Amino acid sequence: MNGSAFTEVSKSDFYAAIGPQNVTVETVPGPYPYTSEFITSGREVRGRKVGYMPEGEGLAKHRYFLRGLTPCRRAIR
Repeated sequence: MNGSAFTEVSKSDFYAAIGPQNVTVETVPGPYPYTSEFITSGREVRGRKVGYMPEGEGLAKHRYFLRGLTPCRRAIR
């Protein structure tokens, strides 16, 4: 399924891509740290902000994912 997979990106790339889109943010039910989905009015998930707890640390951090990146977009890793 081309274009439907999520690709990890930097926080700045995530918000640069999500910012101009007409999306709402919904928190996925589950334990802390939380995951947020950025959803269009057509109910398509365009991005995810996934919380995680680094071992030995007391504060949650986040990873950012976008759906449907073109090959020219730079991904993390």
